[in-house]
Amino acid sequence: MKGLLGAFFVATIIVTYREVSGGIKTPADAPVALPLPATYTAPILVYGGLALVPGSFAPVAALVGWGLVVAMILNLWTPGSKSLVVQGKKPSTVQPLAAAK
Repeated sequence: MKGLLGAFFVATIIVTYREVSGGIKTPADAPVALPLPATYTAPILVYGGLALVPGSFAPVAALVGWGLVVAMILNLWTPGSKSLVVQGKKPSTVQPLAAAK
């Protein structure tokens, strides 16, 4: 469990750093530009789910958790992204039936 908790903290630090350094659009009267709490929803759900793994498989869960941290560092996984679209490619769109005629 210690390894998974460490991975969760590192993932949270990465999310915070990216949000703060990415230029968050905040109101002009905001004292500090901090990320919204909803930004942390994806890491909390993913690492919370990994924490439910039984104790005998805890090292595997920790390995998966640290693998996700490495994926975040390499920009292969961006928690809280609006879509799972590969950068540079546009998603295909489905046209309504009325427009297809």
